[in-house]
Amino acid sequence: MGGNSSAAALATDRRLKAGANLDGTFFPPVKRLDRPFLMIGAPRTHAWDGTDDSWKKSWAHLKGPKKWITIAGTDHSAFVDYAVLRPRLGLPAQELDGARALRITRDHLAAFLDRHLRGRTTPVPAYPEVADQGRKAAAFSSAH
Repeated sequence: MGGNSSAAALATDRRLKAGANLDGTFFPPVKRLDRPFLMIGAPRTHAWDGTDDSWKKSWAHLKGPKKWITIAGTDHSAFVDYAVLRPRLGLPAQELDGARALRITRDHLAAFLDRHLRGRTTPVPAYPEVADQGRKAAAFSSAH
């Protein structure tokens, strides 16, 4: 519920400057948010054509700077330390190595927050696993 809570808190508390959702569903979808927001998700659920349409519904209502990416080979638990711990605990792991999933997540999250909280540009390496869903959403919107 962290990403959902982040959006809800941003909508009601002007002291907060930016937020992120790491593969969580929005309950309910965002109605209006005018501050920077980052969405990082697994492609099966949180791609433009994924099974959770709360991201697609929310995207149009994010009016501040925004970014929406998915990371191939991930599932819901890929964006936290659990991604690295699962194999060590004998639990089924996602397709993408957990340490790499965390590195990609942290790089994108740090760069987004650096830009919108500190005013710094932090380069993010090109990761072939990353798909920019925001571009897909823009292309869809301009075609319709």
